[in-house]
Formats: sequence, C-alpha cells, structure tokens
Amino acid sequence: MANEFDPRVLFAGAMRDQTLDYFFSRSFITRMDAAEVSWSHAANSRSRLAEALTGPSLMIEADIVMRGRDPKEPIMAHPPDTDSDITLREWLEGVKEYGKGIKLDFKSMEAVSPSLVLLQEVLTEPYRPVWINADIFSGPGGQIGPLQRHTFLSVVTRLPSHTVLSLGWTTGWTAGTDNPAQKHRDKRISMPGCGRSRSNLSPQKDLNKITGSLAVLLNLTKQDQTWMGCCN
Repeated sequence: MANEFDPRVLFAGAMRDQTLDYFFSRSFITRMDAAEVSWSHAANSRSRLAEALTGPSLMIEADIVMRGRDPKEPIMAHPPDTDSDITLREWLEGVKEYGKGIKLDFKSMEAVSPSLVLLQEVLTEPYRPVWINADIFSGPGGQIGPLQRHTFLSVVTRLPSHTVLSLGWTTGWTAGTDNPAQKHRDKRISMPGCGRSRSNLSPQKDLNKITGSLAVLLNLTKQDQTWMGCCN
C-alpha cells in the first residue's frame, strides 16, 4: 500500500541531524549512518549505568518514575518498580562525565516536570543527544494507560530545540488471546499534536492528523527540531 510504514525511514529521519552530527564530529562514528549508533537499554540501576558508560554504546536509555516513598523524587525504574538504587539526579551526574547521548522514557506524568528541571540543571552541555520518550496514546493491547498527552506536550515546550521528542503509544501482547494487530495497523489513527514545533504546542490550537499503517509523529516544522514516533 502507498502509505506503508518503513521503520528505517523513521529511524534515519529521527537521527539524521543533531544526534548523528554530534557523534560524527567527535569521531565516535565513521559515517553519518544511524546503524553505527549502538544502544544500552534499561540502565535503571547503578551497575547497569556503569556498564553502559564504560561500554561501547553511544546512546543510553533508561526509565523514569517518581519514587513511591519519601523523599519523593524522580528515580530510574520501570513499572511496577517504585524504588531504585539511583535517582535521576545521580544518573545525570554520572552521564555528564561521558560524551554519550541519552534517552529518557517517562513512565509517570508526575515525574516529568521535576525531571526536566534536573535535566537542564545538570546536563548543561549544548547539543548532547537528549531524547525524551513517552507513550501518550493508547495502542493495540496496551494494559497501562498512556500519559496525558496535552499536559505532556505543554510541559516539554521548555526543552532546548535540539532535543528529540520520541512520542509513542502503549502496546501489549498476551498469549492465547485475540491480539489486535492487523486491524489496528490498517485502521485510521488520528494523533493530536502531530506536526507542532515545541514552541507552538498548545492544546487550544488546531491539531493535525497523520494517518497510515502506523501513525507516527514525524512532521518537522523547523530544521533544528525533531519528532520521532515509536511503538514501545
């Protein structure tokens, strides 16, 4: 079909400018190719972060929630975990000593605002790859509700223009059940908030739509701003 989604195009588009330029200019990669950028995932503990920082990966991904007890603060954990041996502040302090990029996956709306304050306070180096991810739409089989999209999009307007917004939808698969796959891929999906630069994000403004076998937020409005759609 004409609008068939190609994840290679999406990934290359999301990485084509700031992220690749950053690693290429520092000789971390030998060519402007997203395939050369290696990842470490779920670096949600001190040991996992240390392994990622000293290993070959160029991008480090981790999850953020609010601690489930006092003192309440953003920590590195993936639901259903509500505690961790490392806070976001400690995590960022560790990262800033290395020239690696980061992808922060927000799992609770409560953690977003204080985390963005910490991010800009601790990581002051311009142009370091910083990707911000959140599932802001309900997808096929998703068991956990998405973050409130209008609230999330209004909060991230304070981010620097080089930040990549990696916006997705909840998904899930359960053995032995009728998992909605093809019908969701072929259904027209309307995604409010698509195609907006961060400086123009507003719940009150008209909202564009992207349709296709998978709907993605990949409509650039400025050369120095990047949207990325994903399915987690």
